[in-house]
Amino acid sequence: MKSKLIPCIALFFLILAGCQNQGENLTKKAEIQEMPSEKDGVTLSANKNEYTTSTDKITVVNKNESDSKVKSSHGIFLEKNVDGTWYEFPYKEPAFSEVLRYLPPGKSHTFDIHIDELEYELTPGEYRAVHEGLAAPFEVVE
Repeated sequence: MKSKLIPCIALFFLILAGCQNQGENLTKKAEIQEMPSEKDGVTLSANKNEYTTSTDKITVVNKNESDSKVKSSHGIFLEKNVDGTWYEFPYKEPAFSEVLRYLPPGKSHTFDIHIDELEYELTPGEYRAVHEGLAAPFEVVE
């Protein structure tokens, strides 16, 4: 009886480990849990509301519809919502430098988040791109 039970238990834990997603690997909570997508005439939005797990990049647009120029660094971050809490979704290596520039009124800037630069593969769920205190929410589906 024991000889059949041990392989069954081992198989159970192997299957359980394979079913876990990277949500358990995301351990650094985002500093700001609630974040707007628009503030003072500046918006941040994803090009699509929904991306698939096989996408190669996520495109985000920062648009300035205010009357003055606004600060816009090269830094854009990805976060994932796991059980109601936002977590930082890490890059393999720093993917950008914090070079400061300004976005003139009426202009926009596009950022691409290349999936192959991320530490983990995308799995279905709720994500947001974060830039200069704004968040661009989107979903990832199969």
